[in-house]
Amino acid sequence: MSTTLEPGATRPSGRSQVPIALLAATERLCTVSQPSSFTVADIVREANVTTSLLYFYFASKDEIILATLRSIASDLDELAAEVSSPNEMATAVSSSLMDRPAFARILAWLTLEGRAVTKEMGDHPFLARLMTTLATDESTDPHTQAGSVVAVLLANAFFSGGISEALGRQRDDERIPGALDELISTVLTPQA
Repeated sequence: MSTTLEPGATRPSGRSQVPIALLAATERLCTVSQPSSFTVADIVREANVTTSLLYFYFASKDEIILATLRSIASDLDELAAEVSSPNEMATAVSSSLMDRPAFARILAWLTLEGRAVTKEMGDHPFLARLMTTLATDESTDPHTQAGSVVAVLLANAFFSGGISEALGRQRDDERIPGALDELISTVLTPQA
């Protein structure tokens, strides 16, 4: 389910528009702040819907935040499906994460709350794709590999913009994915 409704758009209606509007609003709020710092009232105001509509589709603020995480992960999974190697996947996904910082913020929030991302995302296809793509070395647990790549992707999403600016580079500098690929290769190389 893509979250592409523009802020300030007319009031969404119908079973297809309302959930999309709520997910898009939650993603926008997660882009500018941590999930713990906004309320259900903020989400419904941003989505231009009523509180009762939010609760019709989602049982709680926590549930809509996790649905937003899964929605972004579904979009990332579509990108990852087009490539076959871990390095290609990292490049494709990291480029998208630059434009979708809510994913990193939600993952960071879950981590700070002491919640396991894999538990919260369940058997989401993106995690399964990560593990399948990375399961090239039988001596390394695919869950550990997937966790390493997610950690590196998060680091990229959090820091590449600031690092790029500090180095006088543009945010979309083509060297950033290459550096990320090298970092992932280092992370995924089994330690002797």
